[in-house]
Amino acid sequence: MLRDKILIVFFGLSLLIFTAAVLLAAFGLPSGNNSLILHFNAGQGVDILGSRSQVLEILGVVSVVGVINAILAREIYYRERFLSYLIAFTTFLIAIFSIIAARVIVSVN
Repeated sequence: MLRDKILIVFFGLSLLIFTAAVLLAAFGLPSGNNSLILHFNAGQGVDILGSRSQVLEILGVVSVVGVINAILAREIYYRERFLSYLIAFTTFLIAIFSIIAARVIVSVN
């Protein structure tokens, strides 16, 4: 598995994007005890308020899911390569969604 370039590229890009999302949230969000806007609806306004630690916890959970997916892809690589590729691509999509969410939360606040 370590020689398969497709898996290395997708998991490597996912790791870079996860790191960028965490750094964006860590340095882009205002510090302090103020409530942050986590969800804004155009019709109803602000729906969900939260703290900075909640945003970082969500990104931490997403990172743990990425690590679990990498371990799972490694374990099933020799039996089902297509499924390993699918797991790697899905992890990449989750990473893209996490950086989009982090960017939206930072821009709203």
